[in-house]
Amino acid sequence: MTKKGAPSLRDLPGSYTQTYLVKSTPIDSSNDDEHARREVLFRCGAHCYSGHLKIDFQHAFGLTLKDIPSVVPMLQSQLDDLSYLCRSSSISSSSTFHGPLHAIESARDFLVYELSSDRMASRIRKLMKKYSWIEDETRIYFELIGNASHMFQDILFIASKVNVNGLIFNTIYFEGVVYVTMQDGSGVQPLLDINFPDVSIEGEGATLALYTVKSPWMKLSVYQTNRQRKTCPVRPKTPQKPAPRKDLSSDCHVQSYCILKSRDGSDERGVMFRFGAWCYSGRVELTSKISLADVPYVIPALRLQQKKLSFVGDASSLSGSSPFALPLEYAAASSSYMEHEAAESEAILRNLITQVSNDGDKHWLEDDDSSSFFEYSCVNNPGLDDVEFIATKSYNPNGIISISIYYEGSFYLIIDEGNDNPLLDSKFPDISLRGEGHQIQCYPSGLEHWQQLRKMSVWRINTLETTDETIKRSISSAVESNPIETNTPENVGDDTTSLSKQGDTRADARDNFLEDGSQDSDDENDLKMMKCSINECIDIMDNAISSLLTEDYEMPESLRYKLVKMEDSVKSDESRGIQTEDQY
Repeated sequence: MTKKGAPSLRDLPGSYTQTYLVKSTPIDSSNDDEHARREVLFRCGAHCYSGHLKIDFQHAFGLTLKDIPSVVPMLQSQLDDLSYLCRSSSISSSSTFHGPLHAIESARDFLVYELSSDRMASRIRKLMKKYSWIEDETRIYFELIGNASHMFQDILFIASKVNVNGLIFNTIYFEGVVYVTMQDGSGVQPLLDINFPDVSIEGEGATLALYTVKSPWMKLSVYQTNRQRKTCPVRPKTPQKPAPRKDLSSDCHVQSYCILKSRDGSDERGVMFRFGAWCYSGRVELTSKISLADVPYVIPALRLQQKKLSFVGDASSLSGSSPFALPLEYAAASSSYMEHEAAESEAILRNLITQVSNDGDKHWLEDDDSSSFFEYSCVNNPGLDDVEFIATKSYNPNGIISISIYYEGSFYLIIDEGNDNPLLDSKFPDISLRGEGHQIQCYPSGLEHWQQLRKMSVWRINTLETTDETIKRSISSAVESNPIETNTPENVGDDTTSLSKQGDTRADARDNFLEDGSQDSDDENDLKMMKCSINECIDIMDNAISSLLTEDYEMPESLRYKLVKMEDSVKSDESRGIQTEDQY
């Protein structure tokens, strides 16, 4: 995806391209006990060659990003085993090589044209004032992340380089991510250049751009490569035993929202809401595509349609056939691994703070925990292909709140100190407003129990006023303009009731929770908010929405339309005298 009308780098006069494209599907090699065969396409200039080449078992089945620079020479030594295919401009559109070859060239061209834009040049100049390492092109690499796996189906990796007017662009695709480095290409250059950089070396990083849902790309970042590598041995990937998918019980009080992708681009989608030990599911209208910046708005929009959700069961006995069982189970397990890795990174974070403190400055990591978040980049997450996003709050017995979000292959973790919290807390931070960041660690082979993990970073949430603050101000204004009349304790709940335990899992408690708001005396503190008049709550939300729609901030038009539509629906119900007090 390049600028409209702009030529590809490979089409520029004097350009010279070399590309190694290796497929994932193994070729029968039963007569060889040491190597596996893979189908390979090699492009050299204007000509393409293909065939089956040998790769040792360790790299064929346990390849990591670090290994690619050593695998390319292995392929180059076997080029005599390839057969001439065709000119590069004549690859048939029906060929399995056509799509991935076009995709890697488009990704590289997109990144190059982005970096050459005036907008990006201004962004990089600002970053150079904070990060001097960006000035050295030999010590940085660019990372382009997006929902691009469908463009590289059955591809193990691609390594490509193009020399254009004395400048060499090295491009690597691996596990859904495109990496690009630049180097001097002036003077005499080898006809077959097999030297590719190691872009797995971790370092400090910064976000250059975030893209809309209309683009196949989601984020462009730049990283430093001058830190010493930690030893991380290659471990063969072994099949994982299927974990139980029915017991989602937890020692924490959990509120989780799982939203599936829309069908055929429609606005209606399946959702599941977990409140403590109870799970509810149904179909609601949101928007056909949700971006990371939309998450803080989507949860309140879902809450306004909670009457469409039906009770499906207890979290400890959720049916394994449910489309939400595996995603929620995997997300819960990932959350515990995220917290563990965050705790293990304390020494690294303290070292970063010390380096800045020695210069007399205060590092943003010293701010409260809610002003930063961890990002865990993953590949091949099981059971999440049909999931748009998962947002979860876990209230730990020690008072700490863990906020985790899954979106587009990555998990995000925010640690917050819990004080008095509403029983139903639908506020989630906007982590799309990221600022400075540090790459903490790379995991070429993942963790023993989380093999999908590839990278851990920490980011600062932009200090500018976020839309979360706008929402809070709007709702506060609505509450002040429409206060709830004081009633007796028998029919009024306190919206700041502390969460002291997980909801009662008994059937009679669940039925009362949904039907008439009554509850056994043992659970009055946990559930007395649900005894509040729902009509009064609707009035508050009605005014809050009206206030939101008049605030001066950016809101996706699709969500704005949904909120207006919900507001009109509430008014229509009230005009017809429809009572909603018995609805959950």
